[in-house]
Amino acid sequence: PGAASAERHVYALAEARVIASPEAAGRILLDFASLQGLQHVVVSSAYLEIPLLDAVLEQDLEICAYPLSRGWARQAATWTTPWSRAGGDLDESYFDEVTIPAGQRTGTLRLNVTQVVDEIVTRGAPSYGFILSAPLRRGDGFTEGQRALLGTMVGARLVVTTANGRAAG
Repeated sequence: PGAASAERHVYALAEARVIASPEAAGRILLDFASLQGLQHVVVSSAYLEIPLLDAVLEQDLEICAYPLSRGWARQAATWTTPWSRAGGDLDESYFDEVTIPAGQRTGTLRLNVTQVVDEIVTRGAPSYGFILSAPLRRGDGFTEGQRALLGTMVGARLVVTTANGRAAG
């Protein structure tokens, strides 16, 4: 049998929204719309790639990407709406955490979301997007200063590498 060929699929950010708690902690909602072109493929890898503002960090910045478990509309999403729990309905069983150490210059953040995208492709799980947050063990989310370092999300994208052929299942 011939070797499987890999394909790279790039999905631009469709919507982004900051939701803030009453204490001004915030999380960032990201939606990449439909993941077209991923039928009957094996997901090799999937990364959120987010360009950060160019800065040297004064302290460590911990960033987690969690999949959302409920749909949302950009104009209507707040800290409490449409969620069943304040701060967004996120799936804590799947996440990637990246720490940018103090003293390091920021660049492009890469968060591994392979397991989530694979669930969407192989099991037909719904795709509601992702939520970026400080680790849940640290509290409600990013401070205003941390959100400023994360920037406007312009240029954020989801990059999925696949192998052609039937997905196992």
